[in-house]
Amino acid sequence: MCAHDLLAWTKLLALDGDLARSEPKRLRCCLLHTADRIVNTGRRRTGKLAED
Repeated sequence: MCAHDLLAWTKLLALDGDLARSEPKRLRCCLLHTADRIVNTGRRRTGKLAED
């Protein structure tokens, strides 16, 4: 139930366009299953998404 609430709030606060109107299954696929690369720059560790 907590995961569903988090997805609902994310849609409400942070998304617009197609993802804001998408179903939870598509939202999980697009947001949570996206490949990411960890990059160290200086003293910060960030995630870098692919361009496509």
